[in-house]
Amino acid sequence: MKNQPEKTPVLSTNQSGRDSGGRWKPGQSGNPAGRPPKAESWSVLFDQELSKLVDVIEGGEKVRVSVKRAIVKLLITKALGEDLRAIREILDRTSSLDQGNDETIDLSEFAELIANNYSAESNNDRRF
Repeated sequence: MKNQPEKTPVLSTNQSGRDSGGRWKPGQSGNPAGRPPKAESWSVLFDQELSKLVDVIEGGEKVRVSVKRAIVKLLITKALGEDLRAIREILDRTSSLDQGNDETIDLSEFAELIANNYSAESNNDRRF
């Protein structure tokens, strides 16, 4: 085999930040703008929107609460107005506290209990 002269990489002079061997100089980066920001996830977007403050009428007074709290108040108000879907939603959300309990709940009895304890007049007072 013939002795061939050792080839060194030829770099153009417009590659800033690199040394003569093509490696990055200390303190230099191949991506000076950095990593692009990640797109916001659905959970982050929901958390941001649910934490915003809104004005609601409660007991005849204007109260400023988070959107999340306003939704909970609306759901409870509907449940007190004998809305079985709202009652079921509340029971589903709060039943996780009773993990070991496989007992079936009759929602009609619950609605009747609410109807007996809250008159229509008191429901009109809740202008949520």
